[in-house]
Amino acid sequence: MKIINNKDMTKQELRDLVDSTDARTLSRIIAKGQDYDVEMEKAKKRLEEEKAKTDRYAVAERKERFRTRFFSIGGAVLGIGLLLGGLVGCPQYNVYKSGLQGKAELVRAEQNKKIQIENAKGKLNAARMLAESDSIRAIGAKNVERIRAEGMAEAMEIENGKLTDKYIQYLWVRNIDKGDKIYISTEAGLPILEAGNK
Repeated sequence: MKIINNKDMTKQELRDLVDSTDARTLSRIIAKGQDYDVEMEKAKKRLEEEKAKTDRYAVAERKERFRTRFFSIGGAVLGIGLLLGGLVGCPQYNVYKSGLQGKAELVRAEQNKKIQIENAKGKLNAARMLAESDSIRAIGAKNVERIRAEGMAEAMEIENGKLTDKYIQYLWVRNIDKGDKIYISTEAGLPILEAGNK
């Protein structure tokens, strides 16, 4: 059977076709037309579903592209902002850092100055104490020499400047550790100048 397109036919041709066709054929054509309409409806529904799916997919894709672009642009803007902030902030930070370093050096210099002052005071006190001890030692040595001289003079005056036994004993005690010659009085009045240790 020939499929006829209703759009190409005129009303008269359609009537002639219906009149020439028997009822069974006509009912089959109508059933086929209804099946065709049902298939067309199903196809339209599928097409609409596919279109809705495609629209949903397109919307999701647009959203994803928007999100990607938004984050890309946001990241770039943030990166540029951080870079500019760093470029602007670095000199200020360097000034701040230099100020802190200067303060630290000033405190360190003041501390070193205080340490040097305390060291100088300590050295001055030590020098004073050393001078005092040297003075006391000198006075003591002077007193010792004076007393020795007085003792020698007293010992020599006992017998009018002659070598007495006491004076010789004094010399002997004084020179015993030095290894010097020791004068010992003898009966003849002549001193023994050297004696060997045998």
